[in-house]
Amino acid sequence: MDVCNIYFCLFGNHNHSILYIGLIKLFLLNSMSEKTKKKSITTSPNNSLFNNSEKVYIFCYGSLINKTIQKKIFGHHPECFRAVITKNAGLKRCWIESSSSGFTLNIVKSNNPSTINGIILSVDKKYLEKLDEYEIKENRHIKKKISWNNINIDGNDLNNNNLKTKKLYIYLIDGKLKKEKENRKQIYVSKNTKNYYAKTVIKGFKNCGEDYLDIFMKTTF
Repeated sequence: MDVCNIYFCLFGNHNHSILYIGLIKLFLLNSMSEKTKKKSITTSPNNSLFNNSEKVYIFCYGSLINKTIQKKIFGHHPECFRAVITKNAGLKRCWIESSSSGFTLNIVKSNNPSTINGIILSVDKKYLEKLDEYEIKENRHIKKKISWNNINIDGNDLNNNNLKTKKLYIYLIDGKLKKEKENRKQIYVSKNTKNYYAKTVIKGFKNCGEDYLDIFMKTTF
């Protein structure tokens, strides 16, 4: 006996049962679709992501998390996955003054470090020049190689793939991790900020999940 016949036996009207079942199915399909959208960002990477010699990896902790910015640079949305720089790295992320956008994000050395959540983009080497143009020419950041040793990836065992042989980059202001006291004035930014750059960053994190945005707000100083 199918679902519609069961409903008919219980409630008596076959036409209404078909309508109700249809609405229920539509609701379930929409719910599954929303979950699938979130998983496209938050799902752990599979090993095939790390076996392509033409790929490089970028740890993104600011505006590069935003899909609109990704589309602007690459013309599409690259594969990506959530990742965290651990406290062992001795770093923290903070908002600092910027002449071009009012303020921007940077990562600095700290005696009171925190985790830094973000995403890792997997991009073709041919796009590095475009990425450099966005980060270096527009935002005056410098590209720097970083180690995988202090990186945690959601649900992925780094020992099961060739990650440590792959190049991992991050873009930083001035090209080095300065001490906090050497940086420009730090400022507080709320979720309701009107600043375009900050709104772009916050929207990107929110797209990874409300939980991820909350972590970002709690660990950015």
